[in-house]
Amino acid sequence: MKTGAIFKNNNGSNSVACESCEFDREELIILDVFGRLFQPFEEIERALSGDIPQIERTKYLSNVIIGALSISDPVQSIQNILNFSHSIEGKAKMISYVSEGMNIQPHQADILLTRLIKSSRYYENYTKYSKIKEVFK
Repeated sequence: MKTGAIFKNNNGSNSVACESCEFDREELIILDVFGRLFQPFEEIERALSGDIPQIERTKYLSNVIIGALSISDPVQSIQNILNFSHSIEGKAKMISYVSEGMNIQPHQADILLTRLIKSSRYYENYTKYSKIKEVFK
């Protein structure tokens, strides 16, 4: 892919040139949206690169893109999906450490951690004062 520096067009139009290509204002806005979606999208893609078969990963990522672009704030939508993915990954990792460290079954570690969170002051304040964002807003 050939890239070049973007500069303002001297003829007064709303287009800008990059070596051998020209973009009008609308195209630049669309490219900017893709650019803003790309970083969190790549993180989601990397998070799914483990044991999930390619066909399932492709279908899921396709749905993420279409779903995000179908709502009023696609960038926030993808960021919410990424945050949710991090939460699931973090929970699994912490359960694994507690399970191994305490020599208990993973489901027991899950129950223990859930109870500890629910009995904490942080959880009480979080549920009282925080609006939990919906993942697929």
